[in-house]
Amino acid sequence: MKTKLFTLLSLSFISTFSAAYAASANQTLTLSGAIADSVSISVTPSASASNLTLTSSASDVSVATVSESSNSPAGYIVLAKSSNAGKLVHSSDSSQSIAYTVKYASGSALSLTSVDQTVKTQSSGGLYSSVSSGLSISFTGVAAASKLAGTYSDVITLTVQGQ
Repeated sequence: MKTKLFTLLSLSFISTFSAAYAASANQTLTLSGAIADSVSISVTPSASASNLTLTSSASDVSVATVSESSNSPAGYIVLAKSSNAGKLVHSSDSSQSIAYTVKYASGSALSLTSVDQTVKTQSSGGLYSSVSSGLSISFTGVAAASKLAGTYSDVITLTVQGQ
């Protein structure tokens, strides 16, 4: 009986001692992924965009609604440029033109050029989905007798860019 007790105690001691001083190893695994910047812009023209009355002066005529989206943590900017440097140009005689200014998102009036200009800055980052901004134009009307009859047009290019 004493031998059994001694054997039992010895095994218990060896088992505890072995568990406390057993060799071990570990490794870590880092998991990560990335989400790329995602920006988009969509322009919905209003009926007036293709039906401007050029013989009468117009102020802040809504020509489009623009929808902007961005996930950039530093915000985003919207750029605008004009194919004809801020002028509605006659379809067959480029010497005939009518200058105009634009306002974007109720900002200040701006004369567009053929180079990108910042028309909106969203400086705080975050998720922006389908932010709606208005685009309007103003121009001084001209007497019909002072310009060639025909269509006058321009193309405005809008770009959204993450910061």
